[in-house]
Amino acid sequence: MHKLSHIIVPRSKRLLSLDAYRGFALIAMIFVHYGGGGYAQFEHSSWHGVTFADIVLPLFVWILGASLIFSLKNALDKGVSRRTLLFKVIMRSLKLFIIGFILNTRFKVDLNDVRILGVLQRFSIIYGVIGIIEVLCTRSRQYSLTASFTSSGKHAPTITTTTTAKSERAKRVTTVFRDISNFPLQWLLIIGLTTIWVLVVYLVPFEDCPAGYLGPGGLHENGKYENCTGGITGYIDRIVFTNEHLYQYPTCQLVYGCKLPFDSENLLGTIPAIFLAYLGVQAGRILVMYQSDLDRLIRLIAWGIFTTAIGVGLTSGTFIGGPMPLNKNLWTLSFSFFTAGLAFLGFSIMYILVDKLKYWNATPFQYPGTNSILIYIAHIVFATYFPVQWVVANTHIAHLAMALWGCIFWIVIAYVFFKKRIFLVL
Repeated sequence: MHKLSHIIVPRSKRLLSLDAYRGFALIAMIFVHYGGGGYAQFEHSSWHGVTFADIVLPLFVWILGASLIFSLKNALDKGVSRRTLLFKVIMRSLKLFIIGFILNTRFKVDLNDVRILGVLQRFSIIYGVIGIIEVLCTRSRQYSLTASFTSSGKHAPTITTTTTAKSERAKRVTTVFRDISNFPLQWLLIIGLTTIWVLVVYLVPFEDCPAGYLGPGGLHENGKYENCTGGITGYIDRIVFTNEHLYQYPTCQLVYGCKLPFDSENLLGTIPAIFLAYLGVQAGRILVMYQSDLDRLIRLIAWGIFTTAIGVGLTSGTFIGGPMPLNKNLWTLSFSFFTAGLAFLGFSIMYILVDKLKYWNATPFQYPGTNSILIYIAHIVFATYFPVQWVVANTHIAHLAMALWGCIFWIVIAYVFFKKRIFLVL
């Protein structure tokens, strides 16, 4: 199913800031998973709203999209066949799903009520959808700044004229947007898929629940929609998987007294997560198509400001209200826009420090960043084993120290693996 490989892409062909950013996201995820000291910002929101803990996973999703472009372009440049690439994408997607499912059985192996969905399962679906779209729709020449394409992926017709100052200016203007305009079919597919999510969530009623309900059910709105936890998103999961195979302890239980199970890695919410990953794909295209630091940073920062503004705007500036609140459980489209903006801006800072100014060599985050799947799996499997974690005094400081120790432990393990050139390749 997988192998431990002693082969790694040479560092000269890797973008160090992207490895470091992935490593930062992973260590932040470990910190949150190990309790974060019990502080509110390091716990997931009960429903609407966003905390630091809610942002960590979206960073990883965005990075998944950005990283995919590097590997795909490298394969296309080497002449790897699309059939081979498609097979690899599908197999890697299946492996991720299976590993995630196995991790769900670590406490109890009972197939009658085992949870089917999870973090790696969502990653597998996102990777599969984005990977298949990119493999089937992308041509190597589309990464060129001198070619344009129609929605079918074919070259757009060009007209040869005498070079003038005006035509040169027009050429420069069109080149500015090649990272978008060269991929019309991919954008159409992603926007179409996202539109389906909007239509289903806001127009489809079910049972005694109104269309567009985004609440947690339970005591929310004085119990008016007690059995509508998660709206149509939760309903679809309960129909497809049945209650027994969903997460039984949703974050809304403590505050809203939700009685129904709800899975934060739900099926319908995976669509906006795919959109988030595709915004990561856009970042990857910027990085492979433009070689100037200035060209890259202008675009990355512009996308960051643009997507953050859309995300906040969809909440009417409130984060917890408006037509589309930020909600990690439902993974609303506003949540994807908002977290994508943070991902663009955060990576821009990392890129400036590591690759442009070279003020920082990315230590220690580059080590877990180059071996993220192995470290992610290991931190879950050994979470209850000494010396990773142990029982401490029931205080914030003690729990914070334990969470930080868990992060340090896995950074050290990642460093050892890096030096011994041990990497998990799916």
